[in-house]
Amino acid sequence: MEFDMKTLFTLLFLAPVTMANQAIDNGRTPEISASLSNEMIVSIGAEDGASHEMLGTNSCFAVSKENHIVVLDPAEYRVLIFNEDGQYQTSFGHKGQGPGEFQTPSEIAIDPQNRVWVFDAGSKAISIFKLDGTWLENRELPPSVVAVIAPFILESGKLVFTAVKLDPNFQQVYVLGTMGKTKASFQAITSLPTAKMDWSKMSEPGFWEHFLVTHFNAVGNGLPIASSLGNQFVVFNTAEFKGTCYSQNGKPLWSMTQQYKPRAFQQASRLALCETIYENIQSSGGPVGNMLNDAVFRSAYKKAELPEFMLPIDTLFQWDQGFGVLTNYDSQLQNGQINLYDKNGVYKYSGTYNGVDNVKLLSGNMLYTSGVNKDDIMTVQKHRIIGLVSN
Repeated sequence: MEFDMKTLFTLLFLAPVTMANQAIDNGRTPEISASLSNEMIVSIGAEDGASHEMLGTNSCFAVSKENHIVVLDPAEYRVLIFNEDGQYQTSFGHKGQGPGEFQTPSEIAIDPQNRVWVFDAGSKAISIFKLDGTWLENRELPPSVVAVIAPFILESGKLVFTAVKLDPNFQQVYVLGTMGKTKASFQAITSLPTAKMDWSKMSEPGFWEHFLVTHFNAVGNGLPIASSLGNQFVVFNTAEFKGTCYSQNGKPLWSMTQQYKPRAFQQASRLALCETIYENIQSSGGPVGNMLNDAVFRSAYKKAELPEFMLPIDTLFQWDQGFGVLTNYDSQLQNGQINLYDKNGVYKYSGTYNGVDNVKLLSGNMLYTSGVNKDDIMTVQKHRIIGLVSN
């Protein structure tokens, strides 16, 4: 199986960082002199090959209790199962409107019972399967949800995700919340509105250019994201290095902040980020995606007002001992920094990172990632981390 050696990365422990926490005063973190390195042991995804080796650009994944890598390929309306060595096992799913069928699948998660959840905002449904592809049930999403971002399931079975919702005036808002078995149980934890659009002018010249400019400029406002801590979860806004932990019922438990050195937002990286936003909107289909083209993109990009510095937070990910943060990530250079924190928000490790940006899970010494590599190939990767020890 082919893979891009350029996406291999090395984690080197950095100098200690000062971190202040509203609940815990950590002072200075312990200095760690050991170094981390990695060895890629699994890479799924190729430019050519068998059908299961070629993944669509928006593919995402989850990891089962047995370390199976479960990949959702939205472009092909399918879920692919690979064993822990990256060997293809089986697949299931197809386009349709019946039970267990997909219209616009976009996200995937695995719950504590080892069931596969596929999120389909187009049909306002969550399809739940056994790992062998047996369909179990569908659950409804709230009708105002038009997209689901980074979902996960707590040990109690409660769902946590960032929803892209439309308010009664059809204005877009990001809402991070929890949900039980019914759509009526959705509970908002935090929200972030976007700039307002006058949809009555959508047929006028320049409307779709303004639409894209609005999305590009919204980069500076950040996005609410979360990571699981068992039956609790930690929430960040990507524009601030500040996290708050909540109980499964939405009660704030503790908060933490982290000092960091801002990274300049280079021109090439700005362009790469805007291209990603544009391509994601286009690939979502529907009337909005169909109204956009390269000429509209170029004009909108020239008018966009992006921040001088990159946002501090790119990704949150699960870690056996707590959670991880990918910070100061440059999508063009594909590098940044990883910080690891325990379940109380106490800083533990920090290291440089080179690779694709969707860091999903650090389990034991295995790091799971996905994204489009520098050869423009969508990959899901598993790395063995060498040198990770407890304080």
